[in-house]
Amino acid sequence: MSSNKSGSDKRFFFIRDGSRHHRIDFARIRFLEARKSYCRINTADKSWMVPVGISQLEAILPPDDFCRIHRSYIVGLAHIEWFDNGLLRVADQDLPIGDSYRGELRKKLMMVPGETPPARVIGGIAGAKKAMILV
Repeated sequence: MSSNKSGSDKRFFFIRDGSRHHRIDFARIRFLEARKSYCRINTADKSWMVPVGISQLEAILPPDDFCRIHRSYIVGLAHIEWFDNGLLRVADQDLPIGDSYRGELRKKLMMVPGETPPARVIGGIAGAKKAMILV
């Protein structure tokens, strides 16, 4: 696999499944999960298990579109639903954020400065806090 960090404009790669090679578009990758010497690639359509380590796949992913959040997980930034200090939600799955990866995640996301306003009662129903994060 060649590195995408060298300025390549490729937006996809191929994986082998039996005798077929399937195209995987970077934009469709929700997250990658390390599984020993394999890696599970979760896309909107399907989950693929490939005999490649997560670090090898990380080397070909566009760094502006993906972020390692844990030694076992890399997420597609466009697919993040929410995060807090310890968890991140992608595709209805809560993934852990490792302490050493939290700072890099915050650097890669566009954050609106300021505090979340306190919840207030509107028409007798407590209003939910709104997220202050844009991706």
